[in-house]
Amino acid sequence: MKQKGQVLVSILIIIAVSVLAGGVAIVASSLSRTTGIITTSDKLLYAAESGADEAIIKLLRDPNYDGETLNINESVVVISVNAGASPGELVIVSEASENNLIRKVEVSTEFVNNILTVTSWKQIP
Repeated sequence: MKQKGQVLVSILIIIAVSVLAGGVAIVASSLSRTTGIITTSDKLLYAAESGADEAIIKLLRDPNYDGETLNINESVVVISVNAGASPGELVIVSEASENNLIRKVEVSTEFVNNILTVTSWKQIP
């Protein structure tokens, strides 16, 4: 009788350890996936900001620049430049996308006396 009780306790301990190990594996897998998404999101933000930088450089060279599509670090970056609300204001929107994730940056600039000034720079949804 004593051995039957010990076998039951041993089986319960083995089951508990197995369930715990399975739970740890599931949590580790979930964290890995989340970390990958965060890393891609940060990479997309940097690509969108690079696109905005590129647009500013091209506007300095050609005030009629209206945007383009670039590949930056395996991301597709679509840059558009449109007139803003006030005279001389130009709004740059740089959108980076990869695997259904999108990050956008909006930069407001102003041309006054042939001098380009950045008036705001923000991430947009």
